[in-house]
Amino acid sequence: MNKSLRLILTIAFAAISSLSFAQKKVVISASELQGSKGSNISINKDGITITISNGAMDNKHSYRLYKSATMTITSKDYNMTEIVMECDTYKEKKTGKQYLADGFADNMEGVTISSDNITATWKGDAKTASFTAAKKQVRIKKFTITLKETSAGI
Repeated sequence: MNKSLRLILTIAFAAISSLSFAQKKVVISASELQGSKGSNISINKDGITITISNGAMDNKHSYRLYKSATMTITSKDYNMTEIVMECDTYKEKKTGKQYLADGFADNMEGVTISSDNITATWKGDAKTASFTAAKKQVRIKKFTITLKETSAGI
């Protein structure tokens, strides 16, 4: 009887623990949310703020981080564990230029660039992450930000 009661309580606590945490993803897309262009511009959604030191956020196809500019992504309430940036694959007709993730600085901690240069992924555990377009302009069409497991209040 005692062993059965302990087993039932253990299972109940495990179930409650697994339900009390949930990850939240915030998706910010240029096609849905635009801002302005210039210096120190920002957009906000669901407690996430993206600030660009020099660029454009007024285009429905991509957010533009100009060469040498810095972008800072900040979460108001929870630590971020992953930021996936999907770049715009548009190729300029005259020059053939593309503004993919290979424009980011090589030495950014926690950042990996996909082999096709379309996606940059940051992994860490922080409320703020910064990225620099050291080599060339970078055009990002979508951010998917995963927030650290947060208590669901159970």
